[in-house]
Amino acid sequence: SHREDTHGGDGDPGERGDPGAAFSAALRELERSPPGRGGRLALVEAALAALPALGAERSLAAYNALLRLLPRGAWVPRGAVQRLLFPFPRQQECGLRLLECMERHGVMPDAETRFLLLGVFGPRSRPLRKLQRMQFWLPRLRHLDPHPLPPRLPPGLAAARLGLQRIAAEPGATVTL
Repeated sequence: SHREDTHGGDGDPGERGDPGAAFSAALRELERSPPGRGGRLALVEAALAALPALGAERSLAAYNALLRLLPRGAWVPRGAVQRLLFPFPRQQECGLRLLECMERHGVMPDAETRFLLLGVFGPRSRPLRKLQRMQFWLPRLRHLDPHPLPPRLPPGLAAARLGLQRIAAEPGATVTL
């Protein structure tokens, strides 16, 4: 509730119109605060769930800001035995969920995302391997569909019309009610 009070009380009129800007401002404020005893992982999971509601689900900067909230080096395995035993499973699953959300919304990770994942999870972690697969496959599969749907489907009958046009045998077919 404290985060909601500080988030809503900024009074900056420019941030009220753009939810992505308000989300970025809140994350910048959290980056400045000391990490404390924990809670960063739960904070990242909650922010990840709130991304679609805030309209920032297609923003690479929002995902990188979430990765910047996680502590550096705390979840990197320290020895060969620890690397073999799948260390820090909850933390790695959070990183995987973040990358899956990026993949679902078509956001291509960049070099900064790779650098952040290396610092948080280490070079042989599951999130970093997922990132490498995404960097390999996403550019190859981006233009696979010759008749792609728009990123946001229109409501109601317009969405049904789009679906029927895709099913039609001819690309130029018209759909009437």
